[in-house]
Amino acid sequence: MVEPIKMQSREERKIAIEAAGFNTFLLRSEDVYIDLLTDSGTNAMSDQQWAGMLLGDEAYAGSRNFYRLEKTVQNFYGYKHVIPTHQGRGAEHLISQALIRQGHFIPGNMYFTTTRLHQELAGGQFVDVIIDEAHDPTSEHPFKGNVSLQKLEQLIKKRRDNAEYISSRLSKFSQIITPNEPSGYEHIFQMYTIRLPNKQIRDSLHDFLIKKRIFSKVYFEPIHKMSLYSKKNSEILPITEKISEQVLTLPMYPNMENDEKDYLIDSISEFFETL
Repeated sequence: MVEPIKMQSREERKIAIEAAGFNTFLLRSEDVYIDLLTDSGTNAMSDQQWAGMLLGDEAYAGSRNFYRLEKTVQNFYGYKHVIPTHQGRGAEHLISQALIRQGHFIPGNMYFTTTRLHQELAGGQFVDVIIDEAHDPTSEHPFKGNVSLQKLEQLIKKRRDNAEYISSRLSKFSQIITPNEPSGYEHIFQMYTIRLPNKQIRDSLHDFLIKKRIFSKVYFEPIHKMSLYSKKNSEILPITEKISEQVLTLPMYPNMENDEKDYLIDSISEFFETL
């Protein structure tokens, strides 16, 4: 298929964008030579793309086109499982639900509206760590997509400060092993996970905190028990299994207020007083 287009002069483009109030959504498509507003594919399709649509198997299930797509993705990307979605918004919703948990902070270099929405619907909070020039339309910076390492460091520092605050107050409990940093390394504390004497105490504390409306979670399953590994070997890792039954992840996020941290610590103290 051939789509007639015309190339506007620089002056014509300037007039068009000013008339649209510098809003690309208000531009007329006839004034656009190359459409970079969307990556959804709005330009003319090739003859093979059109033929593919006409020859497509539109069966409700078991479509041969799905198996062709699956085989192609597996071939080039190496993934065993392929889940088609109607568009990127559906895909980002699935990945956000799978990877993001309540209290997670998601740093990014500028946000795309639906991406941020799906991150926040999953319980996360978007943090813009893009360079300041990105928000300055008069700036001629060569790449406004750069991440500001200073902003990223500030976000990590807030986590480290919160972790230090909590660890210093939990150190009075002999039953708790708090996270430590090997010499020469710095923890970013994406998670704050403590270790307790045994599974019974770990599970009891977990239930107690939930009743106090404090989010805590058991994240770590022994690696040799995960389906990917268990199918290939029958290895037994007793130390790994023991530790996995002792660890509990507590709330940790950059903007944690002192009263929230104190409430967490006081609740843990109350729990051990009842033992």
